[in-house]
Amino acid sequence: MTGLFSLSGCDTNSMDDRIILTFTFSADRSGDPIRFSFSSDDVQSGELRTISCNCLLDIGPFLSSRSFSKAELLEARVTSVRLKSFFPIGQQLDFLHEVELVLDENGTGAVTVAEDDTFPSSREIALSVFQGRSISALLVRPQFSVDLRIDPSNVTPDTQYELGIDMTIELELEGF
Repeated sequence: MTGLFSLSGCDTNSMDDRIILTFTFSADRSGDPIRFSFSSDDVQSGELRTISCNCLLDIGPFLSSRSFSKAELLEARVTSVRLKSFFPIGQQLDFLHEVELVLDENGTGAVTVAEDDTFPSSREIALSVFQGRSISALLVRPQFSVDLRIDPSNVTPDTQYELGIDMTIELELEGF
């Protein structure tokens, strides 16, 4: 698994020590970028359509590399999501009307963590994250999936599109 990480600090003023780590998912468990491909023929304006990246994510290897386990995870939240347009080359995101980012574990624990309905003429934007929404239950699972729900406002017929995300999470762990 690849991604970016940082050690954000340690709270030594509380009764129980807690460690805060951040991690950015930019690739799936196989090391492939998190990408969502779809055809303009599969979506229509006025309807949110779920697009899967057909990938699985797992925080376990990152925690293990920092000498932690999923059992020590106390809380986790998404802190930022960047949506990027990759194909067609040069495609701006202003073809979208609405986007939601949904994390799920086998179709049973879906959590919408970010959304937006304003898309400038840009190839990359930050989505609005639902502050304080816990994803701890998903992260302790062996793996989870990520989907985009999109409502396009204007797509070119017979065209393939590819979007990608980088998702940063904050992890609160039991200190030692």
